[in-house]
Amino acid sequence: MSFKKLGAININVEFGSPGVTPYYPTQSYHILYTVPVDRDTIVSQLMIVNRNADKNAYVRIAHVGPGITEPEMEDFLLYDKCVESNDSYPLQRLTLSAGDSILVYSDQTDVNFVMHGDERQFIAGYSGYSGYSGYSGYPGGTSGYSGYSGFSGYSGQNGGDSGFSGYSGYSGYSGASGFPGGDSGWSGFSGWSGYSGYSGYSGFSGYSGIPAPNQVPIGLYTNKGVILVAASTNTPVAMTYPGATGYILTSDPNMTTGMYWTNTLDAGIY
Repeated sequence: MSFKKLGAININVEFGSPGVTPYYPTQSYHILYTVPVDRDTIVSQLMIVNRNADKNAYVRIAHVGPGITEPEMEDFLLYDKCVESNDSYPLQRLTLSAGDSILVYSDQTDVNFVMHGDERQFIAGYSGYSGYSGYSGYPGGTSGYSGYSGFSGYSGQNGGDSGFSGYSGYSGYSGASGFPGGDSGWSGFSGWSGYSGYSGYSGFSGYSGIPAPNQVPIGLYTNKGVILVAASTNTPVAMTYPGATGYILTSDPNMTTGMYWTNTLDAGIY
């Protein structure tokens, strides 16, 4: 806040007389003070002083909004208030918003209007922090394989019986169900409410969700004991369990899968 003289005017010339500088004629409205656009104002006192030795003065005070120079009747704080010669009259404690103005008027010259008060600048508060983003769920599984088409039937002999109808194709195996979708991500935490006061800092952005990992093709697990091995990068292959006891898994770089089942022990491995 800054306490200071906000404005002062001396009504110095009769209405209709030639102009002087500054020119404040009687029987006219003059802007004593306008509030800056980024502030509001508390007027501690507006003093009206009649310096005439033998004439009373009739004065008017109006509080108007932005851009108004002629008051309406509802704008007046004083209307034709008589201030006697060599006397003064105070008007105290006015609150003005950004862009508002105080208009003054006197029917006599040698009348002063002087106003003091505080201007207060608007200050924004701090912005709240942004909440964290939730984690993404896993995608669904792959689609199943399509079935094979049936064989076409043979044509019958001329004049003979009709040919046999073709066999219907076998239905395709249903594709393995994909993993169910992942759980919904956690909801971001609500940002803290901003503090009132100075201009705030922008909030931190939330972290992105973790991408879904590569899926294991569980459709290749078609029987008990089946294991998955890699034939090459990103190429899983199912190795079928032999179905008998006594078999061991042996590595062999010449095999497509890099290993095989055997019930014959290689003496070189002991």
